[in-house]
Amino acid sequence: MYIVRDIFNLRYGMFKEAMTSIRKAVQVGLLPVKDIRILSDFTGDAYRLIMESEAESLAAYEKEMNEGMKDPRFQEFYSEFKTYVSSGHREILRRHQL
Repeated sequence: MYIVRDIFNLRYGMFKEAMTSIRKAVQVGLLPVKDIRILSDFTGDAYRLIMESEAESLAAYEKEMNEGMKDPRFQEFYSEFKTYVSSGHREILRRHQL
């Protein structure tokens, strides 16, 4: 199992707008991964928004992303969303059972 975190550093004062954009995308099923969690932090860099999801394998994650990003409606959402972002990165973590 993998945990994927897309971490966005938002432009100053853009958190509310970014969340509104994400909520609209979730309501119409535009985000390319299922069961996404939206997180924000109380420490560290200001205005950080994290989209966290899980994938059974890296191949499954890649397939889901490729299929979702082909949708022209997703491209429209992403064009709007990225105006709120100053930078970002992705973390892919492997979860181990104890």
